[in-house]
Amino acid sequence: EAMAAAILHTLAEEWGALVEDMKIMGLLPEVPAIWVDPVTREPASPMVQGVWQDMDEADFTAVFSRSMSSGGQQRSFSQITEQLCELGASYRVNLPTWLVLIIRAMMTLDGFASAMDYNPIEAAYPHAIRRALAPITDRGRQALRNAVLTPEGDVQWARLSNLLGNDDALRDASAANAARAQLAGPSGQDVAADLHMDAAEEAKRVLQELMVSTEGKALRRLIWAANTRSIVGQLLAKETVSAAMGQAGNLVTVMQAMAAQMEE
Repeated sequence: EAMAAAILHTLAEEWGALVEDMKIMGLLPEVPAIWVDPVTREPASPMVQGVWQDMDEADFTAVFSRSMSSGGQQRSFSQITEQLCELGASYRVNLPTWLVLIIRAMMTLDGFASAMDYNPIEAAYPHAIRRALAPITDRGRQALRNAVLTPEGDVQWARLSNLLGNDDALRDASAANAARAQLAGPSGQDVAADLHMDAAEEAKRVLQELMVSTEGKALRRLIWAANTRSIVGQLLAKETVSAAMGQAGNLVTVMQAMAAQMEE
């Protein structure tokens, strides 16, 4: 649940809440600390000898927020990962036991991989998107709402697009796997093709499953709470209408194509 909330808080740019998510997962200590010179007690380079010094929670959250906001809007998850790594050079970050076990498991699986250079981000996406869209706690449900809707209930389409597969890391992974599928020889063609995953198609599949299952209760409530004008505005957007007109020749098929565009 904390992992799913971390994805949603990242999309919503709620950095203080993301800090709490990382504490719940054990990635950050309860009391933040900074690497300092043992004599001057001033912040020091991670390349020189130093000691960890506790710091104020508000100060760390401010530093964390500035760092995460430095990349501008519409950051990819790969960029966010780089920013977190930079923070970890000067501020204490933990490596919990469960994460060590996951890393070891992935290294073991890498040795048995059917294809080279598989992308774990892509492989984990279906599970991650399901957990993010089907929270089971009040905190998780609030995180989902804040990530997708404004306080007034308008749908934040750019954030929703990123959540549903329109992210640089996922697009790159999908393109790389598609290229491998094309280049694979006859013996590896079937395996390589099976490993290819389209993030947008996976998101669509997960959405369809959640909408008719008990897991999707939070998602259905979110749709009910959304501002209808925001949804209609997107439906009648120029791009949506143009795409629909390009696929249809009469009014009936135009409406059908527009509905298909919204489903995607």
